[in-house]
Amino acid sequence: ALRACAKARAFKDVLKLFNKMKRRGLTPNAYCYHQAILACEHAGSVRQALGMLDEMAAAGVQANIFTYTAAVQVCSTRGAFGQALRLVDDMCSRGPKPTVVTYNVLLRGAIAADQLETAAKVLEGMPKLGVDPDAYSYSMVVNGCAKAGDPEEALRWLAKMPEKMVTEMTYHGLIAALCEAGMAQRALSLLDQMRGAGLTPSPKTMRLLLEEYGSGVLVE
Repeated sequence: ALRACAKARAFKDVLKLFNKMKRRGLTPNAYCYHQAILACEHAGSVRQALGMLDEMAAAGVQANIFTYTAAVQVCSTRGAFGQALRLVDDMCSRGPKPTVVTYNVLLRGAIAADQLETAAKVLEGMPKLGVDPDAYSYSMVVNGCAKAGDPEEALRWLAKMPEKMVTEMTYHGLIAALCEAGMAQRALSLLDQMRGAGLTPSPKTMRLLLEEYGSGVLVE
């Protein structure tokens, strides 16, 4: 029943069933805790999610990568980014080791909390911890810097991004930020770079450049 509620995204019902299990003297397994912790995100309860990790330890239920990552997600999305960082540090020292999914959740939380410097440090530190960033990892930081009004930092991260991971959307977000900052030449240079990489600008990107700089951008 709990699995069905989770699939239906009936988060209130997940928590009701979870608590009903405990009242009946049943010990939830790691899957049940994972779903209950995710439900805490929608209930807005960081304390309850962290309490479930403590409950697992007390009940002898081994917390796995899914339960920990779920707790990191709750903290990241509910204004407790510092606690999310501490959870990941705890995972690094005691296990289970964070995955790229865990770090992407943390990066999303850092950017949402306007902690771009922390996001950059997390991204830079991932390979040292044996976790390779993926396209989503890089794109979050590139777009986060662009949206925060720091296109130069976004360009720096774009240069570090493996070429195979760069997409049309990566370029679009950065070109939009450069246009907003009035950096015409950098935006047009990035358009040339995009074309040189074999990527086709989307109609949305071309409309943006056309509105800003005129028909010259249509010339390849």
